[in-house]
Amino acid sequence: MNFLSAISPFNFQNQYTGNIQVNFWVKIKPDITFSQAISKRLTLQPFVEPYQKKYLDLFGNEIKVVSDFNGLFRIFKQYTDPFGQTHNRTADSIRKMLIDNSSLPLNGNPLGAFAIIDNHAKNMDAVIGCICMNDTKSYEIYLDSNFRGKKYGKEAILLFASLIFAFHEKNITPLPEKLYVEIDSRNQKQIDLVQKLGFKFLCKIARIDHGKHFIEGHYEIKTSEIKNYLYQFFSEESKIDVKMRIYKKLLL
Repeated sequence: MNFLSAISPFNFQNQYTGNIQVNFWVKIKPDITFSQAISKRLTLQPFVEPYQKKYLDLFGNEIKVVSDFNGLFRIFKQYTDPFGQTHNRTADSIRKMLIDNSSLPLNGNPLGAFAIIDNHAKNMDAVIGCICMNDTKSYEIYLDSNFRGKKYGKEAILLFASLIFAFHEKNITPLPEKLYVEIDSRNQKQIDLVQKLGFKFLCKIARIDHGKHFIEGHYEIKTSEIKNYLYQFFSEESKIDVKMRIYKKLLL
């Protein structure tokens, strides 16, 4: 992490102080959308392995595909369970999760797996996390341990919410009616953040991790309602800019 990456874009009121640029590349019939959101420190855009060629065929070289499986594997490989114990995931389990998510935009759901990229990092270290859907169709955020506690997670969630806001404002493609997140019931900071974004408590579910029981909270929001909550996170001078390129024919 370099000096530019470490500078927080949040003010003393905990509001984001910069602008967010949202870019869309839209293919018509079939409807496929490639999206990107950029803030001061981060870029959020789809992880596309193993479909890089398909995306490049659809949108040409104007998009920058993220296929750094090794970088994401480094982030996902170790995780700490709700009891403080560290475990290793297998490469196969991580690859399956990412492949399942990467295919979603090709099947009409533009909200697949999004790589979180450090705008100021060297290429080899650029991917620092991911927002992706798990087996229960709920979204989770994964972040490199070196970037935790510095509001990178909050910045990434604001980028994700800004993407959803822009989708609705431009009426580009149908989104899922609702979005779901899962949070460890003891992680009060994350719970406070998603509730401030408008997510409502749905239920608690008992989980088992390596033979130990813990409770997860499930939260939901109608995607059309995120815009009602988003701007409270921005300072008065901040704004969301949206740019869009429409492709009516397949690029080959």
